[in-house]
Amino acid sequence: YELAMYQNMDRVLVLTAQERYELLKHAPDLRVSIIPCGVDTDFFRPPAETDRENSILLTGNFGKTANRDAALWFLRTAWDRLKARRPDIKCYIVGPGASSEMRERAAHDASIVLTGEVSDIRPYLHRARVFVCPVRLGAGLRLKMLEAMSAGLPVVTTTLGAHGIPIQPGDNGFLADKPEMIVEYVDLLLSDDVLCRSMARCARALVKERFSWDRAIDVLEKIMTELVKNR
Repeated sequence: YELAMYQNMDRVLVLTAQERYELLKHAPDLRVSIIPCGVDTDFFRPPAETDRENSILLTGNFGKTANRDAALWFLRTAWDRLKARRPDIKCYIVGPGASSEMRERAAHDASIVLTGEVSDIRPYLHRARVFVCPVRLGAGLRLKMLEAMSAGLPVVTTTLGAHGIPIQPGDNGFLADKPEMIVEYVDLLLSDDVLCRSMARCARALVKERFSWDRAIDVLEKIMTELVKNR
């Protein structure tokens, strides 16, 4: 039913190259264009002051299965190893829907801060030194990744968490699908200020070039203009 509906459209819009590929596998003649997800890079920008805490940040709606699984997997498998290396580290988990296990972990570990829903994510993006996206379920482009990168945070993410984002490991982010690798990369970034700043600059440059609102609007307007001319 979906493919038949898509084939009756003048154009189908998707967010990532992977999504376009998946559709074309089933219907090679489908007219599919990629519209990059847009981020307001003026709103999500690095802070004027760079005095960050020795902390990491996870964000999301934890009432959703993929985000809840990501946070719990990180807490169960990586967090204690990271704390063993860095006893003074903090972990901010920002967003609504924390599970009972997440709340219990925070109740017994003062270094885990559950904020619940917040009106503005930027103070936490400006406070942390590393953004962690340990997603293992779901699909699609993670807007929270782009917001963190635009705000000048280096990111450590699973391959799935980077879906649709051209992460170049060691340049604009780190990919880690195993807990021990997450620990290694986070510890490295916390240890190396030069690498941390360089990766943050490259991450923001990528978002400004490929995922800004202006870029998304330009691509969409071009497609719409072509459609109007061809009717």
